[in-house]
Amino acid sequence: MAPRDPGRRPTEEIQRLLLEAAAATFAARGFAQTTTRMIADEAGVSETLLYRHFGSKAALFDRTVTGRFRLTVEEFAQRWACPPSGAVEDRAHEVLLDLVRFLRAHRDVVLVLMTVDAFEPGGEGVTESLRATTDRLLAVVRECVLTDREGHPLPGTDEELTAPGVLALLLGVAVLDDLVFADATHRPPPVSVEEEALAMVLYGVAHRRLRGRGPSTSSNLD
Repeated sequence: MAPRDPGRRPTEEIQRLLLEAAAATFAARGFAQTTTRMIADEAGVSETLLYRHFGSKAALFDRTVTGRFRLTVEEFAQRWACPPSGAVEDRAHEVLLDLVRFLRAHRDVVLVLMTVDAFEPGGEGVTESLRATTDRLLAVVRECVLTDREGHPLPGTDEELTAPGVLALLLGVAVLDDLVFADATHRPPPVSVEEEALAMVLYGVAHRRLRGRGPSTSSNLD
């Protein structure tokens, strides 16, 4: 805990202390289990100052956890902002592999973000901010995996279903591996899990593209 200073401290110092304390406390306890009192105590300031400078716990969460993750997501998206080149399948594989490894590298942050309680006061704003960040990742999937070199959607893909389905699969592989591979003695190496997930995605997209059929045009399994 930072020592309390009875003197008047600069605004920048107070905000820095609160942001550092908030980031550490959210990382350790998540959103729902963190209180403004905990953050203020960790920063060595009063709750009154916390509310004066940031207004709410949700605002601090957005400035620290969500805000920082949003910046890393934007950096990831910019890596794939250049015009596509090469075969569609090769480009899709490169993007998906980069995405699943990006999610794995930020696994702890993603888990914290996924456990935000939308019913807690202020949680709704955090959830909305997270959805905006998720939309950025969905845009990468749509533009770099599910379109051809001219930017047209691949035949058989669904605007509302395919990209979210791909992202959900990769999130499961990258973030929930402890749940789906609970037996550590028989856990496959991460690269094998990644390639299995990518093969499922790429085969599914290619299969629909070749058949020219979307997921909503038929309810029968082949």
